[in-house]
Amino acid sequence: MLETDLNLTAEIKLYYDLFVPQNLENPAPLLLAVHGYGAHKRYMMREARLIAPESIVIAS
Repeated sequence: MLETDLNLTAEIKLYYDLFVPQNLENPAPLLLAVHGYGAHKRYMMREARLIAPESIVIAS
């Protein structure tokens, strides 16, 4: 049996929206809302804002 490891390195650009609630205490927890293929960061931001407490910073 042949065992191999393959490591690839790639540079990619990531674009995100950041939601920071008003009257936020410092420091604040951060929720990373990620999506799969075919989705969009705006849809994930909408969903994250629906489920996250008001004191959470959201990056999507």
